[in-house]
Amino acid sequence: MATEVTQNHQNYNAAREHENNTFGAKLTMARKAADLKQSELVLLLKEYGVNISVQAYSKWETGFATPNPYQVFALIAALNIRDPVAFFTDQNSQNLNQEGRRKIAEYTRLLEASGLYSENQTIRTVRVFDVPVSAGTGITLDESPCEEMQLSLSPSELAADFAVRISGDSMEPRFSDGQIVCIRKTSELKPGQVGIFLYDGNTYIKTLEQFSNGRYALISDNPKYDPIVVNPALSFSVLGQVISQ
Repeated sequence: MATEVTQNHQNYNAAREHENNTFGAKLTMARKAADLKQSELVLLLKEYGVNISVQAYSKWETGFATPNPYQVFALIAALNIRDPVAFFTDQNSQNLNQEGRRKIAEYTRLLEASGLYSENQTIRTVRVFDVPVSAGTGITLDESPCEEMQLSLSPSELAADFAVRISGDSMEPRFSDGQIVCIRKTSELKPGQVGIFLYDGNTYIKTLEQFSNGRYALISDNPKYDPIVVNPALSFSVLGQVISQ
């Protein structure tokens, strides 16, 4: 019953967001103006380091999900939107006050430092597990089939040993449903790092936290999800560190 109530609440919030879907409508307009199908835009986004499914992208247009800031910048570049502030808000970017312009300049520097949207990208073949790692309720990754995919990797992602496709919204807005993230194999993580974990037969992507008593918890970015406190009596291991930003 609790699960049903939670799902109904999520559906209600999604419906309310859909009613006021200005961003999604604008995004649809820009995609059609560029004469692109959703599947074609998804392929184009990969060139900018954004790996998502068509289903996940479709949620942006319908208003049932929103892209994170990095993904927005990739959309702007892929769709060649000259003045994103004016396009998405019907306001001239010059109308921003000094603090607003400073924030844009600061964010631009952060993007450049991240290397995500620079020309310094490397195309590499990576194993991508096609059974999604769960960012929600837990799906087994062990022995799952995978495929070889060519991915556009940022410098920080070149150490990837494999990649996984996220399922669920518990790590939004950092990682979205359907997004492919790169993983570096390791059996140890520091508190505060995001990793892939095998716990009680299920595989999760979460942030590792440690309590003062030495016990661990797996934390979601999305506040709708409660922490998963690791029971020391159950099997728990680190499979790798998420190195996609």
